[in-house]
Amino acid sequence: MPEPGHGDRALRIRRDCSASIAGYHPRPMRETLAALLAEAGDGEYADRYGEGDLIAAFEEDVRTLLGHEAAVFMPSGKLAQQIALRLWAERRGVSVIGLQPRCHLMEDEAQGMAVVSGLVPFPLCPPTRLIEPDDLAGLAQPFGALVIELPLRRLGCRLPRWDDLSTMAGWARDQGVPLHFDAARLWEAQPHLGRPLADIAALADSLYVSFYKGLGGVAGAALVGPTWLIDRARLLRQQYGGLMPEVFPYILAARRGLREALPRMAGWHQRAVGLAAGLASDPWPRVTPDPPHTNTFQITFPGDAEVVGRRAVDLAEATGLWICDRPLDTGIDGLVSVEVVVNPTLDGVPDERIVEVLHRLALGGA
Repeated sequence: MPEPGHGDRALRIRRDCSASIAGYHPRPMRETLAALLAEAGDGEYADRYGEGDLIAAFEEDVRTLLGHEAAVFMPSGKLAQQIALRLWAERRGVSVIGLQPRCHLMEDEAQGMAVVSGLVPFPLCPPTRLIEPDDLAGLAQPFGALVIELPLRRLGCRLPRWDDLSTMAGWARDQGVPLHFDAARLWEAQPHLGRPLADIAALADSLYVSFYKGLGGVAGAALVGPTWLIDRARLLRQQYGGLMPEVFPYILAARRGLREALPRMAGWHQRAVGLAAGLASDPWPRVTPDPPHTNTFQITFPGDAEVVGRRAVDLAEATGLWICDRPLDTGIDGLVSVEVVVNPTLDGVPDERIVEVLHRLALGGA
């Protein structure tokens, strides 16, 4: 068990750090509110129960950016996914959902697709790799939908090859199986896939994107797809309790992220490739994937999760560089992983400094 007060100490140290390897850094509420105030235009009014010029214009911008018929703002990606998959399954009359066994639906949503929506997950491949076209060939099992997470975070934000993704989209189309992208990090995936966002999104019948992960927003997501699905999703959003009186802070933060963070994704990806090259060594730490597919990747090395977690906090206190909230579960005794996320807080931190701190963590230094 963590030592008494360990959590409070870690929170204090994280707030005191000037930069973070783990992604966007907590900041004082006044700073966040000041940024939202600066983003709000003169004469702009808040949305009201999903209506108003602010939310309508934002949904149209997202729809246009991703090239689909319609888009709707959702308070969370979990809600967006639940709704989309339920609607596809109902339309097909099949409750089975094909997916990768370590995708977000399986590991981060408390099995909500099964418990809340009555959907049955059907793993299509081993947990150690992505779904591949051969996994779909010759399948006799009917599906309500096929889900592909872009990128798959639990495997180091790994992405499929464009040709494989196109082939799987073609299989789904030929079989009449709706293809849904869990594209929370689509913004981060675009540089590696090397296609415009709309071309990537066009492979899917529906997708959801997040506004708080790579874009640094407050919260929120969008579900994008055909008009009939989005119209139904608006009603289900209300029925599930996700229609809030006002969501304008989320929209303002997302709008700012699309304008300021999205253009930096390619540069962040290239920096991640450089960092990974400096970190990888024989035998440890291992970089996954190598080279990184996005601005996020994992390093894996021997250690105990509790010990490494405490060591990471000690290093953060000594260096001012926050490393991780907690090591990732590798599923293998004696091995831990740490996620490295290139983000704006690292702008003033030299690559050599980041590599040094992470090597100290992996090698047991303090």
